[in-house]
Amino acid sequence: SGDDGTLMAAAEGGTSPISIQWFDAEGTALAPGGSLGGLLPGPYLAIATDASGCSLESEAEILELPPLSLGVELSGLDCADGSMVLSVDISGGAPLAAISLLSEGDPMEFIDGMALPPGDYFLEVEDERGCTDDTSWVVHPPISLVLDAVPFGCNGPGSIQADALGGDPEADWAFNGGTLGPPAVMEGPTASWDVETEGTYAI
Repeated sequence: SGDDGTLMAAAEGGTSPISIQWFDAEGTALAPGGSLGGLLPGPYLAIATDASGCSLESEAEILELPPLSLGVELSGLDCADGSMVLSVDISGGAPLAAISLLSEGDPMEFIDGMALPPGDYFLEVEDERGCTDDTSWVVHPPISLVLDAVPFGCNGPGSIQADALGGDPEADWAFNGGTLGPPAVMEGPTASWDVETEGTYAI
């Protein structure tokens, strides 16, 4: 898309010298010569005329390429180490010229279907015309659970607080307190239970 189309013409035979004149779809004369750049999509006409006045015309059309588009899909979450599999879909544009993958700001080799460890990522593609598209994403670290127990005693019941670390901070969280039942208090990745009976509990 845009005004970066180019046409080229070459004439053979006839009586030298041969001139070439370009015209747009409305018949407006454009620049002369064997090539013409900076063109919008659409039909164009080239007329070659030799020194004897003989002429020959030929039509050509500049087609509009669909815009370069980059899509990224992350799948196959490994809950043990947080890694995910990267799949990339590139469409539109001219033939691809370069693809650049950054991890935490540092370049890394791109392989479609590669497993990515937790971190911040940026991917950019560029086609032969210099058009680009890019996207960024985060692979979150695996979930870990930190528990803090306060024993019960003279001042009342004890308590257990669970803090989930890692994972997607914007996700919906759920805690299974087993025999403790639902949390007494829950806010995001933090939950707490009141405990009145001594014992061992799994969360």
